[in-house]
Amino acid sequence: MQKIFENEFVSTYFDTHTQMAKNIWKEQSQYLTDIQFKDLFTHLQPTIFSYAVTRLMIDVRLFKFVIEPDLQEWTTEYVIDNYAKNGIAKIATILPSSIFERVSLQQTFNENITEKGLQRKQFDDEEQAKTWLLA
Repeated sequence: MQKIFENEFVSTYFDTHTQMAKNIWKEQSQYLTDIQFKDLFTHLQPTIFSYAVTRLMIDVRLFKFVIEPDLQEWTTEYVIDNYAKNGIAKIATILPSSIFERVSLQQTFNENITEKGLQRKQFDDEEQAKTWLLA
């Protein structure tokens, strides 16, 4: 996989053979503000969309930022909608073990995602996530 984006909060890779992008969130995400979170996606998404991505793996095992309900709504309306409009069909999320972050992330990605035409599944294991994405 080739690195296509990186900052202190997330690294993103792309594999041309599988058309899969992979976001790996870092522990430093605990220091994100709502504004930084939004700003990050306004820069990250165009980078991802400049590649022929159809599958996305989101590794949030080290993600420490709690997405509050109003930001969950923005994520659904902006981030998820853009994924659907730009050819991403499947999203696999590898969840953290911490229940607080886990619930926040589940709520964020459960909002209307199937209505947007996306397939999404959550995993505890990266290999299972990859197998599902490539099936």
